[in-house]
Amino acid sequence: MPLQLTDQLERQGVLENPQDDISCLCVRLDSNIGIDSSDLDVASGHDEAPADFSFEYLLNADSLRNTDPLPYVLQILTTVPGLSSFSSQIFMILSELYSNALEHGVLKLSSDKKNSSDGFSRYYEEREHSLANLKDGYVKISVKVTSDKNNRSLILYVEDSGSGFDFKSVNYDISNTELLYNRGLALLDQLCYKLEFSKGGSAVKAHYHWQVGLENQVGPSIA
Repeated sequence: MPLQLTDQLERQGVLENPQDDISCLCVRLDSNIGIDSSDLDVASGHDEAPADFSFEYLLNADSLRNTDPLPYVLQILTTVPGLSSFSSQIFMILSELYSNALEHGVLKLSSDKKNSSDGFSRYYEEREHSLANLKDGYVKISVKVTSDKNNRSLILYVEDSGSGFDFKSVNYDISNTELLYNRGLALLDQLCYKLEFSKGGSAVKAHYHWQVGLENQVGPSIA
C-alpha cells in the first residue's frame, strides 16, 4: 500500500480498527507504458475540442427483440468533450424516446394499464409477451452532434413504424406527483431545449443544448 495512503489511514484510525476489508489498487501511469506527463497540456484543453458528426441505428423486429441499442448510443455520445458530464440526462431522454417508440408505437401498448401497481405488472408482462412475438416493425434512431465554442447541440430523432398519437393533446404539467403514468413527455419537455413531432406523432426530434458548467435547458419547448 502506498506510503501516503497508509499514513492517512493510520491518522484516521482505520488500520487499528477496520470496519471492513481494505483493498487498494495502484496503477502506475508513466512513460514506460506510453503515457507521458508532457501530454497533460493537451488533455487540459480537451473540453474545448470541437465535435461534428452523425450516425443512425435502424432496428427491425429481430433487433428489437434481441438488442438494447441505448448503451451503444450512449457510449458514443459520452466520447464528446463536455457531453459526458450530462450522461444521466442524455440517458433519460434516450430511454424515454426509445421506450415510447417501442412500446406505444411498435407494440401498440396503452399506458392506461398503468393505473395501479398491479397494472404496471400486467403492462410489462404484456410488453415482454408482445416483444417476444414481434414479427415486423422498426425503430430508427438518428443522432447529430455539433459542438464548438459557440454551439453545443445534440439532436436525437426517433421514428417508429406505429400509427402515431395525438401529441397536441399531451399534458406537459409535471407537478401532479400522484399521476402514475404519462409523465414521460413532460420529463422530456423539462430536459430538452425543444421537442418537434412529425409523421402524426410517430416521429419526434429532441433538441438538447449543453454548456460546460451549466445543466439546465433554456428556451422553447414544444414545436
